[in-house]
Amino acid sequence: MKHGHGHGHSGGPSSGGPSGHAAGRASDRSRLRRVLVVTSVVLVVELVGAWLTGSLALLADAGHMATDAGAVVLALGASYVAGLRGGPARPSATTEPRSSPRCSTCSCCWASVATSA
Repeated sequence: MKHGHGHGHSGGPSSGGPSGHAAGRASDRSRLRRVLVVTSVVLVVELVGAWLTGSLALLADAGHMATDAGAVVLALGASYVAGLRGGPARPSATTEPRSSPRCSTCSCCWASVATSA
């Protein structure tokens, strides 16, 4: 039975193989870093605005932005951990990422907890 998910497994950058997935992770990390920078800048601007005007609404929104920034940091960390290779004891250490589905699942759970608090 064939499975057709639109890419080969030869390992080339555009094939979706191991290096193709690594390139996708690098692109995602780049976007996450940009999101983190924008979120942090808005957070600082809101904190300064709240301090200058005495606005509790701006302070509350800055707290919300802080939890958003924390979730982005968590996603970045999960992306790095998902890309780690296994240690020398694993025979497939050169071809398989370590626990990427488990890592992303845990990251999603913690991000949900962080943003709902």
